[in-house]
Amino acid sequence: MIRLESFEEDTLFPLSSLREPPSGDSNVSKPWQERDGVVLTPDYLVDLMVNEAAACHAVAHSQDLQRTITWLDPACGDGAFVLGILRYYKRTFGNEFFRDMRLSIVAIDISEEALDKASSRIAQYVADQFDADFDEVVDLQLVCTDSLKLLSRRGAAIYQGEVDIVVGNPPYIRHSRLTHAQKVDLRRYFPNLYGRAADFFTYFFGAALDALKPGGILSFVTPATYTRNSIGANLRAHLYEHSSLVAFFDLDENKVFENAAVHTAISVLMKDRDRPLVRYLHFSDVQAIIDASATGYTPERRQLRLNSNGTWNIAPESQTNFSNTRNMVRLEDLGVKVRSGIRSGASRIFIIDDQVIDQFSQDVREHWIKPIVVTDDIQCDRTIASKWLLWIPNSTRSPHPEILAYLEPHRSRLEARAEVKNGSTPWFGLRPCNYARLVETRGIVTPDITSTPRFGMKRDGELLSDGSFFIDSQDEVLRAVLNSSVAEQFFRSTSSSVGSLESRGRFRIKANVLRAFPVALDIVNKSTAYDEIRTALGDLNSSEARQSSAVDDIIRRVYEEA
Repeated sequence: MIRLESFEEDTLFPLSSLREPPSGDSNVSKPWQERDGVVLTPDYLVDLMVNEAAACHAVAHSQDLQRTITWLDPACGDGAFVLGILRYYKRTFGNEFFRDMRLSIVAIDISEEALDKASSRIAQYVADQFDADFDEVVDLQLVCTDSLKLLSRRGAAIYQGEVDIVVGNPPYIRHSRLTHAQKVDLRRYFPNLYGRAADFFTYFFGAALDALKPGGILSFVTPATYTRNSIGANLRAHLYEHSSLVAFFDLDENKVFENAAVHTAISVLMKDRDRPLVRYLHFSDVQAIIDASATGYTPERRQLRLNSNGTWNIAPESQTNFSNTRNMVRLEDLGVKVRSGIRSGASRIFIIDDQVIDQFSQDVREHWIKPIVVTDDIQCDRTIASKWLLWIPNSTRSPHPEILAYLEPHRSRLEARAEVKNGSTPWFGLRPCNYARLVETRGIVTPDITSTPRFGMKRDGELLSDGSFFIDSQDEVLRAVLNSSVAEQFFRSTSSSVGSLESRGRFRIKANVLRAFPVALDIVNKSTAYDEIRTALGDLNSSEARQSSAVDDIIRRVYEEA
């Protein structure tokens, strides 16, 4: 029995006090869900998570749960995970588990109404599936309180180090939607996790780890982005310091929740630092998740690697390891500058096509308009400017009357820009950019969002639009390296993503990631390997290097030997 006598504010609902299940449908009502912003977890996902948590616990402790096991769900909602745990034991052991083990389940929710709904569903299931001895072997408690305050080591810490397995679907709430009082509490209870933009689910990881025994298992379904984005930096550091990732199931952008669409993943962690191989699965559709839940699954074995920027790379064992920095240098260490494209603050107004440019006189076209490469123009085999930029530096006192006439209908939109409001540019001018002349020269360019590397060579005299990066190098061998499968592996492992990179997702390159790209010393020093690549380019148009398997094979060999 887990004792809660010291925490008098809690309202406890032990199984013996559950009300009789009502006749008819006992599911959570729609009005309650909408009012409390509840996102229910479907049974197939619950069963998959419970099964994986139990399997990881059994492997870690070399036993099959044949003893007293304490489970905890810190965000109970309608009781989906309590029912999932009971289904697991019923399915795995039948009623025989009464003879060999004891089971303790604690489910916490801040909503009394949620716990009332949960109690009805659980009571109905118990009445249908178990005999009268259930209360003697299963200690089930529903606790009405704020689980973060209850579980945190800086809070009540009622379950400190007492729980074997934590499983659940913590609430996803953006930091901007939290109240000031909530933020103050979160900073106090979880100082190592607190961040100005951290999502609410972040703190449930911290609370769960506090509650777990050494070697205990944590299984949550959350947005997958915490493994890569800057918002998740504190969480990643905390988890890496206090636990080991033992399983990661990428649910992609499949709509597993009825009233929410988000790229989610199941993360299973063990409270220790053994760093075992990670059990990994990627699901391309909902049916694949349902099938795995019902009939079983065979995960891959992968490694968790920390990228240079602190993001996580759950990589196949065969993937190139970029941590050997002795034989590589970062792109920025070569003295190469990486710059963003021109940020006009109103691209749809300043960037025009041939149809619009034809409206202007020859004088305007010659002096006030320049060709600009937009993201769709950048390909490995060609980079041709398809658009035009109204070139109005912020130092311009008054542009050509034709330009003013074109911009006047958009004046309110242009005046709303921050750089106009603070006086750094006139309403008709471009956003200040002190490196515009640099990105006008010939050099390597790439879009910041792409499914495969697309590094083209921009011509001299063309500008580059926002949403792209400019590298001031004209080295075709370097561009071939950036377009290689090795580079694709690096960007996929270090960049944040739009969707799942295992399927139809795209990676989003940021300037710090591009600057950190590791260039092998054999390429930097223009050694034999450099000459091999240049020779392999041969009679090919150098921009087709990405399509040449011979070039790609050489580059991969260089990095494998580095």
